[in-house]
Amino acid sequence: MGYDIPGKYNKGPVSELQWKILIHVCKTKDADFKSVCKETGRNRTTIIQSIEPMIRRRLIKKIRVDPLLIKSRVIFEPTYKGKSDAEAFGLNVKDIFRTEKDPDILGYLQIVDQLSNIFQRKVMLRELAFNILDQLIIDDQGNIKTKDKISAIKEAFFDSVTSLIQDNNISSLFNDKTIQWITSFFSANEVEELRKKVLKMNKNIDLTLRILSKLESKWTY
Repeated sequence: MGYDIPGKYNKGPVSELQWKILIHVCKTKDADFKSVCKETGRNRTTIIQSIEPMIRRRLIKKIRVDPLLIKSRVIFEPTYKGKSDAEAFGLNVKDIFRTEKDPDILGYLQIVDQLSNIFQRKVMLRELAFNILDQLIIDDQGNIKTKDKISAIKEAFFDSVTSLIQDNNISSLFNDKTIQWITSFFSANEVEELRKKVLKMNKNIDLTLRILSKLESKWTY
């Protein structure tokens, strides 16, 4: 059975085994042939036959732990193209980023992890996935340029704040750890940009309330 992976770089269906491999590589730190064989119940030869096309299609990448040793242990990591396809297929966002190693993305995830409000965490993870796994910023190698990555993380936070603006507990998002991250990751101009966005939202809310108040006179009770 094959599955059509959505996305700009799709070149055909993946098999059920390849989908299982992609899920395992996304969720497992330093996944290797041994862990993939154990997870799928297939032998090494079958795994090699399935995994090589995935590497060519830039869904996953093969890394030698010690590049100088020919027989060094080989581990597999998902590319951002692979993560994007896994997310489009319905893999839980938290699982997609479970093995993340990029320090900038990890910084965002640490802010999410320290929140006790489950709804806030879901929103922030949703916005991160939407922005960082956008196929439009993923290159032909399945990677993301640093500039695009930074912009995507910042946009994810901005979108999270504007989505949560009516949450009664939004003040809990701006705790000491989050404030420290904001001041180190964002510029003063970017924070001002966010303030203006929120201010504009507030004006739109006030305008809507005035319109609704006028509409109330249209009904007679």
